[in-house]
Amino acid sequence: MLKEITIKGKIYPIKLGFNAEKHLQMEYGITIYGLADNVAGFEPMLYYGIESGCRETGQEFDLKREDIPYILDDVEKEFAGIFKAFYFKSIDASSGEEADPKKNL
Repeated sequence: MLKEITIKGKIYPIKLGFNAEKHLQMEYGITIYGLADNVAGFEPMLYYGIESGCRETGQEFDLKREDIPYILDDVEKEFAGIFKAFYFKSIDASSGEEADPKKNL
């Protein structure tokens, strides 16, 4: 699944999956379930998610890793929505409650 994220007026494809999760674990030693305790882990998720999206679509990947914390300041809410779409069901239609995120991986 591909989504799009807009950074400084440019639309980038983003694909969250193995590549982003691998770098999260390599850089911070955590899985996506550890992000609640280490929000810095969203940096590799965004960076490598966009890298994967660009690779899949053939779009030029022109972001620098060191710029990602500042980019996240601008796109935090948009990225949170994308992250949720990749990893969690937003609402369980039958109960109206948040779904168990571990069931959706």
